Amino acid sequence: MRLVSLGQACEVAFEIKIHSPKADSDFFDWLITPFDGLMMALNGEFKDLLNPEDLYLQDDKNFVNNRRTGIQYGHVFLRDDFHNIPDAFLDDLDRVQSKFDYLIEKFHSYKQGGEQICFVRRSVDSSQAVILHDRLIEIFPALDFKIACVNAADLGISSLPSSRFIDLRVVDGGPDGLGYPEEWANALVLAGLTDQPFVKSKDDIVIPFH
Repeated sequence: MRLVSLGQACEVAFEIKIHSPKADSDFFDWLITPFDGLMMALNGEFKDLLNPEDLYLQDDKNFVNNRRTGIQYGHVFLRDDFHNIPDAFLDDLDRVQSKFDYLIEKFHSYKQGGEQICFVRRSVDSSQAVILHDRLIEIFPALDFKIACVNAADLGISSLPSSRFIDLRVVDGGPDGLGYPEEWANALVLAGLTDQPFVKSKDDIVIPFH
């Protein structure tokens, strides 16, 4: 089963990469994506997510933010020698758009079916999960997929069909914002999403675009 992050932060993609054979990236892996921004991306077929008129540099120069979608790009634009995103970040926009065009094409390739996919997201309540599920059905009518929601039982996810929805019980936080690997290992094994947990270290994970 392929695990595909739908956010809401980099932690999800990072832990997927540590605990599964997956090495490549998907569209939402390294973005901070509020639920409304996720649905804007899915409903709009990923169009105009990098409209320069919507983008601005955060004051601490650690993120480029999208004022329309609320999506934050932290590991996308190139950084300077001080690890800051430069004021002229739009000069890098063509390269970034090219990378995302590739990831959009990959996301849509799942329409072909052929493998089971589990979409994984943190911070989604039961009503949001249903909205997300219905949109994914529209996008991928032939796809055999599940949705894993991190700590969503506390938000009513347990009332949804277990045949489609999985609740991953993971302690929130982590010293570096990337989660607690042991907690994720236990949750992924318990859910049957991997049988080889914690097979990589932090140093094995290369965040793309840099």
